[in-house]
Amino acid sequence: MVNLFKIKKLNFSKSLSIQAMETINFNLRSVFPRKVTTILLIVRLKGKKIVVSTREKILVEDWDKKTQRANNHEKKHVHEVINRRLDTIENAVFKLLKDFENKPVEPNLNFLKQNILFHIENQQKNDPSDYFWKLFDTFVSYKRKSTQSFKEYDLALRKHLKSVERITGIPINFNALHYNEQGFIERFRYYLTHEAINKKGTFGLLTNTIWKQFKNLKAFLNWCFDQNHIPRFSIKHLNAQIEHIDHVYLTNEELISLENLILQEEEKTIRDLFLLSCETGLRFSDLCTLSSVSPNTDFFEVYPKKTRKKEPSKRIIIPFSARVKRVIQTNNGQIPSYSYAKINRFNSILKELCEKAEINSECVHYRIVQGIEIMSLCKKYELVTSHTGRRTFCTLKFLAGMPSHAIMKFSGHSSEQNFLRYLRLDAEIVAHRYRSFF
Repeated sequence: MVNLFKIKKLNFSKSLSIQAMETINFNLRSVFPRKVTTILLIVRLKGKKIVVSTREKILVEDWDKKTQRANNHEKKHVHEVINRRLDTIENAVFKLLKDFENKPVEPNLNFLKQNILFHIENQQKNDPSDYFWKLFDTFVSYKRKSTQSFKEYDLALRKHLKSVERITGIPINFNALHYNEQGFIERFRYYLTHEAINKKGTFGLLTNTIWKQFKNLKAFLNWCFDQNHIPRFSIKHLNAQIEHIDHVYLTNEELISLENLILQEEEKTIRDLFLLSCETGLRFSDLCTLSSVSPNTDFFEVYPKKTRKKEPSKRIIIPFSARVKRVIQTNNGQIPSYSYAKINRFNSILKELCEKAEINSECVHYRIVQGIEIMSLCKKYELVTSHTGRRTFCTLKFLAGMPSHAIMKFSGHSSEQNFLRYLRLDAEIVAHRYRSFF
């Protein structure tokens, strides 16, 4: 019988002849261009064939048929990992076949297949942590170029994942996120709920903040899947509870009080931008991109920034209201300008302005912290943010009798379910508004 180790040294490409008609190959499941496909391990033994998925995926264009390995210099750091895994699988199968060679009985193909599958699964469970963070850094760089939200990943999500690594002493890898039974996910969830420090300096993040960390983690994983950096796996277990909060909106009387404030410079800019949001339903990110308007124009034409990638041609046209015209007139025909990067300062000053406008009715506020519902009383101005303008627009238009589908045309909501979340209808107002139905 042929000595297998001598044949290994001959290095007949990546197809290793064990005996006549006995080979180890790696082939793609699909050969269609521009398609991500699975890399298959094919073992031919005694005239029979074993086909096993390696659980590695690759673009067809990135595969070299001759070497039977990934080959694209632009994705070198990713393909090095894939090729290293294929080498490990190949060597393990080679050793298994050598063990069969030294036995007098015929090879048990089912036993061989189970051993190969066991090795592949075990290899994935030992996925290196450095590869996870290398891809995470690449993802943050990608987000940095396209959106300000990269900070949610670079600062918040990174900090929390690193904290759980430090607490458990176990480096994170993709398999820790893939296999729920490894316990990393539940430890991550417990840390966010009970141990992470919140903005008030106490322990435990709010329910929606926890939900956002899981949402961002899934966004990172989906990017890894789409870029073919890792094999796709189910992420249904990466879920978290979401809390529907009764955000506030401003009444028309409160908007009048805010508009009547006599302000200077930055305060006036913030007040005017907020009023524009209340009259148009535009997001703060879109307000910051508005420029001067033509004297003959009486509407805004906007391509929403948030949905621009998914719907690049989506256009929203919003007529000027009387209040919008007044704001533009007091700014010499210009749209007030403010940096999106200063949104925290914007919200802080906006609260002060609402307090000056005596928007100070008491609100009962319910939040869940560390799994416990906490009730607190606060003033209405404390709950006002830049996004309150968008919610105010939707709610006031609805109460004025505008049909939901028409409001959605201006607000840009694609589903009625999401739109209805924006409606914050005070019980007394609803009772008066719909009294005629009773």
